[in-house]
Amino acid sequence: MKIFMKSNKRGFTLIELVIVIIILAILAAVALPKFIDLQGDAREAVIKEVSGTIHAFDNLVYAKAAILGIETNDRNSSTTSQDTQGGFFVDGNFVLTIHGHPWLFDGPTLSNLLDADVQFQTDNTANANCVYSGDFCAMMFNGPDAPGAIGIPFSPGNAVVIYNPNSSVDDQCFAYYIFDRADNGVQIGAVTSGCQ
Repeated sequence: MKIFMKSNKRGFTLIELVIVIIILAILAAVALPKFIDLQGDAREAVIKEVSGTIHAFDNLVYAKAAILGIETNDRNSSTTSQDTQGGFFVDGNFVLTIHGHPWLFDGPTLSNLLDADVQFQTDNTANANCVYSGDFCAMMFNGPDAPGAIGIPFSPGNAVVIYNPNSSVDDQCFAYYIFDRADNGVQIGAVTSGCQ
């Protein structure tokens, strides 16, 4: 004689599975935009970190230049000069100064400061796309059209912008360092409105 026992094992019904799939789809639809936005937040954070690094370095260099008594000296015209009236060594690298501020308008100095691969672009047009596989692109602006090109007002002087590869300055996601000849001071900051 066979005894049939009723089994308590029971699977999910089709309706239960559909409800779980719908709930997962809703969660994914809410979470995906947040995840995508993290990439923009990361780009913004990197640019702000670059700006902060430059600002801290400028303070360090200016303090050391003041201690050495060279904070009012103009820079040497030669970027290879190691004249102690126009700069000094920091961590084994000679840093040119201009009125006590670091001269950051060349690739090696910027690369050493950021401890990153920085490629200076030769086409100093704000809408030029930088195609580079390194860490950062940089572009120097000077002359009367420079303030309009980067959207930051400054008197005659030099500006260098540091931005992410495969983008342009016009994307509005960059750090900047400006030496302003009007007062021999600097402006340091970040434009992050286009990082998203």
